[in-house]
Amino acid sequence: MNEEELSTHQTNEKEVDTNEKLFMYADRYLQKSSWKDMALLKFCLFSMGLLAGMQIPAKGRKAASVAASAVFVLTYIPLMRKFIQVVLEQD
Repeated sequence: MNEEELSTHQTNEKEVDTNEKLFMYADRYLQKSSWKDMALLKFCLFSMGLLAGMQIPAKGRKAASVAASAVFVLTYIPLMRKFIQVVLEQD
């Protein structure tokens, strides 16, 4: 491995370690959170999305709307599927 490849490889390893740590922290945060914390997080992200959306030029709004709608549908369905499974579980 030449010096450039070695440097790139080391950077990639650091990124993987950082990502793994971030996911570990996220899992730990979720374990210590209640539905109220998740509601606050959703309001925060929704507000950030609104602020970002207000910055989209008029000519790009249609494409952004289509993309956002697709992401909504693709994430809402599995979330609701899981929620319904939880509701239907026998205690």
